Amino acid sequence: MSVLGGQINLVIKDLQDGDLSARKRLFEMSFQHLKFVAYRYAHHKEDWQDILDDAYLKAFKYIHSADLSQDGYNWLCKIVQNVANEYRKIDEYPFVREEALFGDLEDEFIMSDALRRAILQLPQPDRKLIYLRFWGNRTFRQIADIVHKKKSTVFKRYLICLKILKEILLKE
Repeated sequence: MSVLGGQINLVIKDLQDGDLSARKRLFEMSFQHLKFVAYRYAHHKEDWQDILDDAYLKAFKYIHSADLSQDGYNWLCKIVQNVANEYRKIDEYPFVREEALFGDLEDEFIMSDALRRAILQLPQPDRKLIYLRFWGNRTFRQIADIVHKKKSTVFKRYLICLKILKEILLKE
């Protein structure tokens, strides 16, 4: 076990025992190391902050599952790697590519009355998201900045909107 891993294990033990002030110690002890890991594993380098935020949330959520007989630093690194892989899967989702959402039929489809009616059935924040993404040609990072949410939250909501729109359009 590494020296850092042993120190992290002591802090994890404190967290498992209910010492919530240990969260700050864990963060201060591991941030610079995990920042490098997040940056290294990020598919898009600007995502490292979101990856690290999500990784710490997962670590704190699953702190009781940490095996203290293993290196705590490695446990945290694995969480960061897994979150980075989740972000990579988001990029691989076919609707997220920067090219047109609906291929060559995009102009005809976007101009359809059915799509307009479907979009109007969405709540106002979701209509704004769809507008910013398709008519405003904004990236998820830009939309997140506009609506003051995390990029991952914006993306997840985007996927929900697409699913809802698809269901509405298939009903018509």
